[in-house]
Amino acid sequence: MHNSWHHRFSLAVPARRLTLIAGLLILAAGTGSVMAQPPTIPQFPPDNPTTDTTTAPRPVKPAMAKPAKATPAPKATKAAPPKKTKGDKKNDAKVPTGPKHVVLVFPVDAKGTGEQLSDIVTDVIKSRLSLSGKYSGITYVTSIPAIRRSVSDQSLSQSEVQPPFTSRTKVQKLTTTAGYDMAIVSSLDQYEYNADNQNVSIVLSITMTDFTGSTPKNYTAAETVTTAPKSAKSATDTTAAEAAVRSLAEKIVVSVLNSATGGTAK
Repeated sequence: MHNSWHHRFSLAVPARRLTLIAGLLILAAGTGSVMAQPPTIPQFPPDNPTTDTTTAPRPVKPAMAKPAKATPAPKATKAAPPKKTKGDKKNDAKVPTGPKHVVLVFPVDAKGTGEQLSDIVTDVIKSRLSLSGKYSGITYVTSIPAIRRSVSDQSLSQSEVQPPFTSRTKVQKLTTTAGYDMAIVSSLDQYEYNADNQNVSIVLSITMTDFTGSTPKNYTAAETVTTAPKSAKSATDTTAAEAAVRSLAEKIVVSVLNSATGGTAK
């Protein structure tokens, strides 16, 4: 029996050795394959992104468009002068040039209803003076600086600077004090309403005086006009009278200017 156990033990020992050797071989083979592989190095992103050496593509410059040539503006053509026709007085008339002589225009001397027509007469006088091409009119007022100073220093009295302006001596003094040498005075000598005919009769006179010489020169004209029957419903109805006095003033001023200029006024 002792021999039998010894025999089994001797057989088991080699088997165990073989198993151990086989295990060592397997372990050695596995370790060798692991050692044979190179170590894997972890890849980390660069600390500074700006140091990236990767070459970026160069930006492509956009193609520049050539500026278009400006088209020259068409040359302006001169307008042809108007053709003159026979008897065309407007084209043949010469435009007056040179400085105009300033005339001091005094307020119209009028009373009653005629006072309502004063402004019309003054407007016509100033308008006709300007149209003459030789004169221009300025209305007399007490606020003219030279007149105001003269009243202040008492070289002119209050009564002298106020209407009426019927005295030639008074008009001359005011005109020269204001700094002018020509004056126009006018007067509505009559404004009469006829109740039977329902019309108005008007008498207007205008005088232009030149004080430039040693002796004043007067140019005077006066006219009368009567409106059509039933043209004024009452004494205060001035509608027809306004039109009549405007026409009358136009006629008288032209006559005065013709006398002063030798017949050139129109």
